[in-house]
Amino acid sequence: MLIARLQDNHVAVLEAVYENPVVVTPLFSGDCKSYIASLSLALNSQPKLQRSIVRLHFAYLSSYFWPAADPETRDEIFHRILFPFLLFTKSREKTVEYVWDLVGKFFSEKAGSSALNWLNGCAALVKAQVSPDKGADHVELMNQINFSVSTKIAG
Repeated sequence: MLIARLQDNHVAVLEAVYENPVVVTPLFSGDCKSYIASLSLALNSQPKLQRSIVRLHFAYLSSYFWPAADPETRDEIFHRILFPFLLFTKSREKTVEYVWDLVGKFFSEKAGSSALNWLNGCAALVKAQVSPDKGADHVELMNQINFSVSTKIAG
């Protein structure tokens, strides 16, 4: 029942779900496949989620669930949750910046996931190329960053 609440669109409901991570982490870890499936559906079922909802999910995931997860679960998190948020699009620009910031802080190459080896150095590369200059052509910049990231991953 609690896992189903992950798909809720109301910030207050999600804040309540994640309010006590010491309690919910063992519950989610006990059925990690259902947690990941529900979170993946919640994050990818709508073309434009409220940024506050995305932040709540990723903040909990990176700070509490990820550190408690085994390597196999971490690989699944990478493929189903993180990977869809690694390339820039116009509608997800700010969200992708936020996810790359989290990748640099929490999902580093020392994080115990073979899937994350693909991302070695990518967070720093993205951070260096993201421009605060609002006059710049953001579409071209996003394309350039996406190309740099995909080239680094292909490696």
